[in-house]
Amino acid sequence: MRIKSAILIWVILLMPMIYGCYAKSDAANTSSQGDASVLQEPMFGLDYSLTHDNVHYDSLPPSVLHACLGINSSTFVYAHAKEGSSNYFVVMGPPPDVVGRGDALGGVLQIQRGHCAQWDSTRMFEAAVAGHGYDDQKSCISSMASSDYKICSQADENVLRDLVRDGFVRGARAWGATRFRKNVCNSKLIDANASTPITHEELVRFCHTHP
Repeated sequence: MRIKSAILIWVILLMPMIYGCYAKSDAANTSSQGDASVLQEPMFGLDYSLTHDNVHYDSLPPSVLHACLGINSSTFVYAHAKEGSSNYFVVMGPPPDVVGRGDALGGVLQIQRGHCAQWDSTRMFEAAVAGHGYDDQKSCISSMASSDYKICSQADENVLRDLVRDGFVRGARAWGATRFRKNVCNSKLIDANASTPITHEELVRFCHTHP
């Protein structure tokens, strides 16, 4: 009887500590899963935390902010390319509850003679490359809406390829070359980019060139 009583007392004493450990563990998991600072960069789909990971992309230049009214000053640049008189930027801002009012969706900005156009980056990179060449060499970039974006010329294709390649350079600088290559060359991430033909092709080439 004394033994049973002693066991019961120990159970009563230990329960709050055990419960407390589980509560802390659950809180930590909830905090991690609900971390509002986690972004998925729009070029390759890499997840990173603004507050916990040592990842630093460049901010959007003031000249682009001036041309593209409504773009948040906390917006980051993930790639840049130039074609003719136009500059193209793949950008994304942090979630609204991290830094002011941000747009957590990736976009592509085109700056031409002080004017700004914007497309959904995912739709833009999902555009298929013509297997038989281009019938019309005139660019479609300036006239297409994000919902029906397509590649009409070699210049259009060059813009997307140059953006992806610059994304590798900026990614290596933001993450550190070794860490970036390890993350971006993950086979699951490469497979996840299969729906974006140019990105997928350039990823495979990059990872085979930089083992």
